Amino acid sequence: MIETKNFEVMSERLRREDRVRFLSVQFTPPEYRADLLGLLAFNLELRDACIGVSEPAIGQLRLKWWYDALAGIFNGNPPRHPVALGLAEVVTRRKLRRATFEQWIEAEADGLADGRVDKISDFETRMANTSGMLIDQLMTVIGIDDTSAGEVGRGVAQGCGLTYMIRSTAAEAARGRFNYPHALCQRHGLDGDAVIRWRPGRETPKGLVEAVTEIAERAAQRLGEARRLHQQLPKRALPLMLVAVSASADLKRLSKPEINPLTVFTRPDPWLVARLTWAVWRKRY
Repeated sequence: MIETKNFEVMSERLRREDRVRFLSVQFTPPEYRADLLGLLAFNLELRDACIGVSEPAIGQLRLKWWYDALAGIFNGNPPRHPVALGLAEVVTRRKLRRATFEQWIEAEADGLADGRVDKISDFETRMANTSGMLIDQLMTVIGIDDTSAGEVGRGVAQGCGLTYMIRSTAAEAARGRFNYPHALCQRHGLDGDAVIRWRPGRETPKGLVEAVTEIAERAAQRLGEARRLHQQLPKRALPLMLVAVSASADLKRLSKPEINPLTVFTRPDPWLVARLTWAVWRKRY
């Protein structure tokens, strides 16, 4: 069990900032929950390094700190950081591999270095190597090392990643960033600067709805492919895929007529807990 103080710090932050995954973990057997939350807390640190900074160079430095910290985390001498301390316990108890974490951080760093991708498929590859890596490690914690399960995880990571791209459009624009694939924007005549300059009360930027529709269709396709493999997914791994339930709800909200992608996600989903509970009861994701 992760040290109580560290566990409380990580749990509270996850409850606020990654609510879907935090709730999903509550549906796993109790003996796995602390270790799963430890991995999710580490994922938040990497996420913040990539999207919570004003300059890519700052994110690169933060990722480098975590990359260097792996040596201590894996040899029993972690930095005095709540997440690093918790992760050190997880990797020891669950026999996780350092090389996997190095590849994960390197993939995040590559994403920062490359910046905006050209095609949707490029973004999907990035998601498979980052969010997909998270799901792989979560499954390793609960004792699953299965090719089909890994394929499900990658599909969920890609579908949810594309959905998050849409969901975070307004927040990213507020930071002065717009990261839709370049070829997609050209295809729909979408000017990223127009999205960044947009303010409530103005018309939706030209081409944004069309671009979002294409991304949403691709996200639904990836989630559908992952769901078609549900019979090959070990039952105890199902809670780890519940992020797909939330993503599908987001995609449904986008399908309504006259929806502005920049305003539709200003309120949280009031039915999230019910959606996840119903999905678990039905053994679906």
